[in-house]
Amino acid sequence: MLRNLQNRVDLPAVVSSLTAEAAILEERIRTLREELAAVSAHTSVVADALRSAERATVCCAGEADPGERARKRAVPAAGGSHGRGGPTACRR
Repeated sequence: MLRNLQNRVDLPAVVSSLTAEAAILEERIRTLREELAAVSAHTSVVADALRSAERATVCCAGEADPGERARKRAVPAAGGSHGRGGPTACRR
């Protein structure tokens, strides 16, 4: 009988300990969600910047010579188009 008494667990202490641990884990989850949202927002900003840089690179490729831009405008492409965004799409 003494052996059964020694093996008993202090249930209130276990419940209290598990409740405290659950609170800590819930706070950690909240913190991680906030950090994930911040990383996601930063990723979106970087992706937008890369897309803008890519558009600028594609749009203005081969226009290193400032006079080249004027020469290109003087001879419109077939159908009168000036390219992707019109004659003022590429601005430096």
